Amino acid sequence: MTKTQTNLPAIDKKMKQIINKLVQHNVLFADTHFDNEKFGTFKKSLVGNINVPSTTISPIMERMLFATSSSRMIKNVVVLGSYYGYALFWLAGGLNNPENKKVVGFDINKDACLSAVQNIKNVGLDWAEIKTEDAFSGINHFKDSSIDLILIDVEKNGSKADYPLLIDAWYEKLAPGALVLAHDPVIEKFSEDFKHYFQRVQDENRFSTSVTLPIDECGLCISKKI
Repeated sequence: MTKTQTNLPAIDKKMKQIINKLVQHNVLFADTHFDNEKFGTFKKSLVGNINVPSTTISPIMERMLFATSSSRMIKNVVVLGSYYGYALFWLAGGLNNPENKKVVGFDINKDACLSAVQNIKNVGLDWAEIKTEDAFSGINHFKDSSIDLILIDVEKNGSKADYPLLIDAWYEKLAPGALVLAHDPVIEKFSEDFKHYFQRVQDENRFSTSVTLPIDECGLCISKKI
């Protein structure tokens, strides 16, 4: 172990290990990586510039999202259930050469969307935008097979029952090899909802791989379209 590695915060070292393992198993693109210095700089840019009343995105999940979008293969990103934009910030901030890319968030909470738009302006994320629309109607904004990464974080009436319906609806909009991220798969109260979602992403005719990472209390499921 090098001196640089020894001085890294434990959470950063853990994230590098997780990303490297996911790359080795072809869950993430080969050039995916976690740049802790870039992450730290981006996180500092958020301090005092964003309004987020509450979030379930933990410190390790911040890093996970930031690293997952780092591949040059990822150009178009969609967030379903963007709320105040916190998860969207990490995906947008982690992009390689973001000036040539686009991140779009959808949410039906008008107040949250207004704050998210202001948050984006404050941070200067010119490649990101928020639309006050239902996650299903957002499909109309995209050409077929144009999305490289989609994050699903929609909750309706205390349920994640829309997750499998959303993956069915958006599937044709995903590029070959696109990543599908689903937040909250390890939360017990959503276990029945996720049974149906897991059936979708474990379909070998539609997805080449799917793994669930219990990296925090919410977890993340990552699936890759064929």
